[in-house]
Amino acid sequence: MCPVVVGGDFNVAAQDLGDHNARRLAELLTSFDMKQHVSEPTQIHGNTLDLVLTPADLQPVTVDVEPAGMFSDHALVVCRLPLDVAPVSVAEKLVRGWRRVDRAELRRVLEDSALRRPPPDDADVNQLFTAYNTVLRDVADHLAPLRSVRRQRGRLSPWFDAECRSARRDCRRLERRYRRTRSLADRRLWVEATRRRFDLHRRKKDEYWRQRLVRCDRSSALLWRSLSSLLGRDRDVSGATDHTADGFAVFFAHKVDAVRANTAGIDICLVVTVVFPAVH
Repeated sequence: MCPVVVGGDFNVAAQDLGDHNARRLAELLTSFDMKQHVSEPTQIHGNTLDLVLTPADLQPVTVDVEPAGMFSDHALVVCRLPLDVAPVSVAEKLVRGWRRVDRAELRRVLEDSALRRPPPDDADVNQLFTAYNTVLRDVADHLAPLRSVRRQRGRLSPWFDAECRSARRDCRRLERRYRRTRSLADRRLWVEATRRRFDLHRRKKDEYWRQRLVRCDRSSALLWRSLSSLLGRDRDVSGATDHTADGFAVFFAHKVDAVRANTAGIDICLVVTVVFPAVH
């Protein structure tokens, strides 16, 4: 899960619980099951305006407040969070591109191979099997060489249970049968099984989220977490992208340079309108 961390100048004196806005902010944080972690003044007048908000179950390791008034009337707030960015689970396997193989070329190679010649009279079963395996492997390496592919493992939905896995296996079995036979009857069985699987997924998903919301009862915090999961906000996106802060800074700098280069020869006329008050 990628937690939500909010920080910045809220312009609310959070230390003054008698203040109306401070009470409203505290109630809002309670309703979303979040907590405020800055307990020292962050402004030269003694108010705690710069806040760090996290979910209630995420406690910062340290929260340091530098003295205010050095460079600004606000203090610098530095916090460390116990976040472990898990590496993306990637599966690597070897595959062959059989779909790109020319069938005529495959037929020709097999006809020219040792499999078309009569086996020796003294060859036993093991030798025949070894020759068969060797020839077919050489043909496969020639026409469809092995290549490595990397695929990111996806997390299954929480409602995807054993019954859903069984339905998925059945659909894949019927699909393989149809692609092998190209029979209309097999195609009909595959389509019907796929429709049943989609209906099963819909029922499982609806029932799961219905029970999840019922368990929240009157707790707004639990309800908010359930809605966040329903909207997909709890997905782990920490390692799902190659974008970085440095990459964004380089892109933005190039963008600014390109705009300046394209507008370098354009004269900008600044019109200033001054309105004087009427004198009576």
